[in-house]
Amino acid sequence: MWPAPPPPESATPCKKPNRRCARKVGIVQCNNLTYSGGRGHGERMNVDLRIEKLVFEGWGLAHGGDATWMVGGVLPGEVVTVEPVQRKRGVCFARPIAWRHASPDRRPPPCPHYQDCGGCPLMHARPAAQAALKESMLYEALERHLPPSCERRPIIPSAQELRYRNKMSFTIGAAADGKPVFGLHPRGDPQRLLPTPECKLPCHPPAGLFAVLRQGWSHTPPRDLPRRLDWRASVARGDRMAVLHGGTADAAARAAEAIAAQTEQVVWIPAPHSAARPLRGADHLVETLGGGEFEIPAAAFFQTNIAQAEALVGVLRRELECAPPRRLLDLYAGVGALGLALARPDMPVALIESQPEAAAAAGRNARRNGRRRARALTGDAAALYASLNVGPDDLALLDPPRGGLDPRLRAALARRPPRQMVYISCHPATLARDLGVLRAAAGLRAGWVQPLDFFPQTHHVETAVGLNPA
Repeated sequence: MWPAPPPPESATPCKKPNRRCARKVGIVQCNNLTYSGGRGHGERMNVDLRIEKLVFEGWGLAHGGDATWMVGGVLPGEVVTVEPVQRKRGVCFARPIAWRHASPDRRPPPCPHYQDCGGCPLMHARPAAQAALKESMLYEALERHLPPSCERRPIIPSAQELRYRNKMSFTIGAAADGKPVFGLHPRGDPQRLLPTPECKLPCHPPAGLFAVLRQGWSHTPPRDLPRRLDWRASVARGDRMAVLHGGTADAAARAAEAIAAQTEQVVWIPAPHSAARPLRGADHLVETLGGGEFEIPAAAFFQTNIAQAEALVGVLRRELECAPPRRLLDLYAGVGALGLALARPDMPVALIESQPEAAAAAGRNARRNGRRRARALTGDAAALYASLNVGPDDLALLDPPRGGLDPRLRAALARRPPRQMVYISCHPATLARDLGVLRAAAGLRAGWVQPLDFFPQTHHVETAVGLNPA
């Protein structure tokens, strides 16, 4: 067992609770349980619960006192005493304060920020248990949308449980004394910034970078500071890049000068959707995947766990060898890495990407890797897909953002489905939604499902699904 979090300062026992008091101080009623949800006085009752299973975002599900509970920092089978914290939509959220029975899969979290940060909600579980829990949560989410014939494959675990991310974003704020603070937002509290210099996820520890930036910005007014820092790295080449978002040109220039010893590449993006401005070194990194080299602009998406991305490429290559397509349509191409890594050298490839900077990089990457029959197309995926004259031997590759497929693209795929489709997702809920729509509208059914643990310590799981007409 690891130390339980202290009780919130706002929870002060109330000697004579009543309805008037409850309205005044924000007491929240959770069926027959009462607890404080704000400042002031309120009666707080602790409850013993048995955790049934983990659900979305890593919450432990339990039932007790005629209520449904969501508890953080627990594992299935554990019996815990919890302190109610908040009620949302009829569900009581709570924090554990004591363990009556701890799971054998529990371990001390290997990060000093774990208790307050919330960015790694499964860090208290052993790596093998994390992978098994994610696999279980994924298949439970997809169950209604998978036919009996679908091959449900076991999850592919990550070889690295820490220091696996080649990109990590940190919010920049100011402490009470005006000095810069770098960190993450605690779970459920986007207004608060928690300093996280010892974060265990980035490939390269950021603590030294933060210390130098604090010194470099010692005389910079807080209003001039950038709002975010992306710390990016190329695993293949060992290069590092600091990407600053927002703030003034003077503050960005000071940062570039201050961190010269930490990185030779500093890029400033003045405002959302504005062009990146290199302040030191190149404005991109170069990474390898599937035997190819790919240019990654400062603001472009790329898989954050390269070792697992290689595993994904291996899975998909084996699938395509069984039924080689005539043409590959990468509908969320980014910089083109996955589509180019999967396509044969002589295969026609359409790399469709809505972000102009990433689409331009996809075109350069096609030339860099000698793919003369690959075209990079900038624009709306639904409109471009409809214009491609999709044939029966085409493969559509889908790797959308966390929100899933654009409704217009779903409709276009339903009107003219390709012979093969591979859907890659990092969000089981939106994946389940899209699988249900594609099955109902176009008769596309899942033939196989392959989960991969791209994001150890977190509740996120990457999933590849092969779809074919029924």
